[in-house]
Amino acid sequence: MKKKLIIITPIIIALVAFIFVYRYYNHQDKNTSLTVVEKRWVQDNKSQTVDIEVINDYPIYGTAGKGVLYSFVKDMTKDVGLDFNEIPYLKTSKTSTNSLRFRILDNDEKQSDNDLFLFEDYYIAVGRDYQRLNHIKDMKNLTFGVFDTDASTISYYLKSGTNLSYKSYKTIDELYSALEEKQVDMIIVPNIMYLNKTISNNNYSINYYFTEMTKKVVLTLSDNEELNKIVRKYYNKWKETKFIKEYDKEYFDYYLTQNKLTSKKKADLVSKVYTYGYVENVPYEKKVNGRVAGIAGEYLDRIARFSDIEFKYKKCIDDFTYKLDNSKFTVKQIRVASFNPSLAKKQKAEILKQVDKIQSLSSSQAKRKEYGDASKYVTFTPIDSNGEVDDETIVVASLNNEKIEKDLALCGYNLIISSELKMKPLDIYN
Repeated sequence: MKKKLIIITPIIIALVAFIFVYRYYNHQDKNTSLTVVEKRWVQDNKSQTVDIEVINDYPIYGTAGKGVLYSFVKDMTKDVGLDFNEIPYLKTSKTSTNSLRFRILDNDEKQSDNDLFLFEDYYIAVGRDYQRLNHIKDMKNLTFGVFDTDASTISYYLKSGTNLSYKSYKTIDELYSALEEKQVDMIIVPNIMYLNKTISNNNYSINYYFTEMTKKVVLTLSDNEELNKIVRKYYNKWKETKFIKEYDKEYFDYYLTQNKLTSKKKADLVSKVYTYGYVENVPYEKKVNGRVAGIAGEYLDRIARFSDIEFKYKKCIDDFTYKLDNSKFTVKQIRVASFNPSLAKKQKAEILKQVDKIQSLSSSQAKRKEYGDASKYVTFTPIDSNGEVDDETIVVASLNNEKIEKDLALCGYNLIISSELKMKPLDIYN
């Protein structure tokens, strides 16, 4: 028995030592997922600069040296210790090296084992007017503007539509010119790739999302296998822990920049607590643990995450108090907000027409009564000495921009008040 114990003891010691050494060399760093061996490779190659090609005109992801792609390079430099040489290139060009490179894959282009997937950019149908298109079969008697490189693919996917025709163009500017000049009813383009055309323009409506058609952005690995192992590990960790945060930050910053919103305006937007009115309307809205869940709740969560805006929730079936003469009374009611895109377009046109009228009258020293209904968008200053403004007073008129912006933001919205508490909101609207 003693002899057996003497034989087994060294085996156990060797096994424990092996496990310790194995775990030491294969333990993954919690921030980078790299092992001791991989970290040593980085240290040994720290003096070398790694080329990485980065798309430099893709909204949110890479524009003028900023964006999600550049954030990845910056984070990897900081966390891993590799030194990168960023080589910017335009999305219409091709990569020029066999080193690391962010690439755009077309809809029919296959992703290889050497491509690390980042995101899909879905195609959208953009029109001058809103049209409700739930399915491709709803598309009837329409002319679409498309890139000449996409024409055959798009016509194939839309074959279940009725009487559809296509006009091909080479550039995005040609496509939007065709839309403006009414040569086509809609144009079909990748959403994020040309976000600069829609994010600050209220004259366009996104009428359909094509889940079947996408551009993919991938990080293609190099011909250095050791480097590839390290990049793959860190990339997967970064995408899991940092990508969404970087995306939200860049998207919000891009929105502010494109809409020319100042730092003060941004602070005003995010400093408020917004009240969201809801009704129990599964699967769209249902209150769970103090929050609105469902489809609407998911959108609210995305807005909150995207912009740091905070929401509180108010159920829109409540006791509402009214005054009549000198008395008060309370009624339990449901309130339903609706939005009509056609009405919004009409109301916006009417407001802008009144603004044009104000600017014309203000240059001709008109009397107050000449402004008519447009006077609600004007601040009047009398020209005569008595300081009073009546219908016959000649006035200096300045635009009340705060009132104009508020009314433009509310165009198309209506509030329906009903005592039909058990009806669904859509039934009340109908």
